[in-house]
Amino acid sequence: MADLPPGFAPPACSLADLERMLTATPAAAWGEIQGMPEALRRWRPASTEWCALEVVGHLTEADLRAFLGRIVLLREEPGAAFEPWDPDRVAAVRRDDAKDARQVVDEFARVRALGVGVVRELSAADLALSGNHPDVGALTVGNLLAEWVAHDRAHLAQLGLITRAAMLAGMGNAVRFGHAEETLAWLEERGQNRSS
Repeated sequence: MADLPPGFAPPACSLADLERMLTATPAAAWGEIQGMPEALRRWRPASTEWCALEVVGHLTEADLRAFLGRIVLLREEPGAAFEPWDPDRVAAVRRDDAKDARQVVDEFARVRALGVGVVRELSAADLALSGNHPDVGALTVGNLLAEWVAHDRAHLAQLGLITRAAMLAGMGNAVRFGHAEETLAWLEERGQNRSS
């Protein structure tokens, strides 16, 4: 387990809090996607990076394979072993980059609504149900819920980074501001050169 900083103590989130955050994600994703021009929705900041539509498609698949799917599995079969999956391979098969934006987000919203319905049915005892992930070890339903919310926020931030990266060329001297430097560092991590 990763070490948390000493004294790290954010406020606890209730099951209802987690449900609200999970419920909010499709609208937040649509908010980012609908504001983008069509070409930006399909643009990859790096050759190995997903475009914005693929990010939303990944959220759909993660709900089915990593979060909702695993929670349902643990309720039916406590102690189950989780099947690994390859998000990049799944994205290549889905081809969300060739789909209509509304179609991609609507599919995510439908799947998320199913997931939120399952979350509403969870009891306090369900949160302790545990399974085994082949890469990280034991995970409880409570762990999966926290990771689900965190995973959503990581990919919502990724949507924002795609837009931020697209703005760099037009920013002039404003690239010296901190938010631009963060975006440049993100691109460098993906093999993009600052002078590109």
